Amino acid sequence: MLYNVIADTNIIFYLMAAVGVIGILSKIINHLTLHRLVKAAGNLSKSRHRLMERILSEYGHAYRTYGPVSNVLAFIRKYLYEYRGFLFRIHTWRQLETQTVWFSGILAVLGAAIHYMAHGFCEGMFQYLAAGAAEMITISVISQLSDEAYKIKGVETYLADYLDNVYAHRFLKEKQTEEPPRQKRRESAGQPVPYAAVQDEETLSEQKKEAIRLILTEYLA
Repeated sequence: MLYNVIADTNIIFYLMAAVGVIGILSKIINHLTLHRLVKAAGNLSKSRHRLMERILSEYGHAYRTYGPVSNVLAFIRKYLYEYRGFLFRIHTWRQLETQTVWFSGILAVLGAAIHYMAHGFCEGMFQYLAAGAAEMITISVISQLSDEAYKIKGVETYLADYLDNVYAHRFLKEKQTEEPPRQKRRESAGQPVPYAAVQDEETLSEQKKEAIRLILTEYLA
């Protein structure tokens, strides 16, 4: 009875359609997100993209606090991994593209099996299998229309080039101009006593002794 209800109401077909829509939407969202990232990364000096502004801000903070960043690529990948273009991260949308292909095939086989249990070998069973195969091929082809891994690599290259060859030199130049000129000052406690001053003090001491000796000689005489 349950098999008949599922087969007659075409619930599996609707589920397959929903999965296909999710796969196509995930591809469109990822394509637009990566297209904006590549465009923003290619013109970083004028970009107002929130991810680019965050990376530049965090890089500047790290450079001022700790000095030059040793692994710029790892620094960039951290923020790319955490970035949410629309609801989910880029990696999550890419996973949805792949998973919808498999879910379409699973639902097609499940629908064909339920239809067979309800009505036996008939045209509806083969319709499920054909629809599932067509949906899997369609989603796979659409997912291959744009090379997302290549775009992510392009974003990383643009960012690494700008941070290493432009931004780091700018901070280095600012740091050099902000440093006050070194002044050579000797602390009073550490200053050596000039040799001439020592000689003057010894001469003065001898004169005092001679004056006291003469006074005592006259007085005793």
